[in-house]
Amino acid sequence: MTAADTVAGTSTPRVIHTVVLDGLEADTEYKYRVRSVDGNWSDMSKFTTFPTQVTSTSLLITADVGTGDIPKPAIAEAVAGVYSMHLHAGDMAYDMQLDHSTTGDAFFRELQPIASRIPFQAVPGNLIIAHMSIYGNNH
Repeated sequence: MTAADTVAGTSTPRVIHTVVLDGLEADTEYKYRVRSVDGNWSDMSKFTTFPTQVTSTSLLITADVGTGDIPKPAIAEAVAGVYSMHLHAGDMAYDMQLDHSTTGDAFFRELQPIASRIPFQAVPGNLIIAHMSIYGNNH
């Protein structure tokens, strides 16, 4: 396992935590918890790695979802293990940076029950791309 913390270049300091897990076994449940520097530990979360051979998969696909817009049935189904992966196309948590980024924080708290259990892949939307080009943020 390798881990890194990066301070985001925003008006309100944010730490982005990244972890790379090596050597995971196929079709195995792993439990984990996280914490920020000097913070409290999160509740225990878990995920299951993909099997060696995948014969079928079920995807949760969302697009252009703002804070409060993640469908409650989709959250419940993801928690119940209905989906193998979550793909999100388009913008997320419109105006994520507002109010010292509390809008973005609220969105990712809503996403947490899904993203803590299954892989999550986002494709940036037009507003995110425009924001990146205006503020020179290319990552």
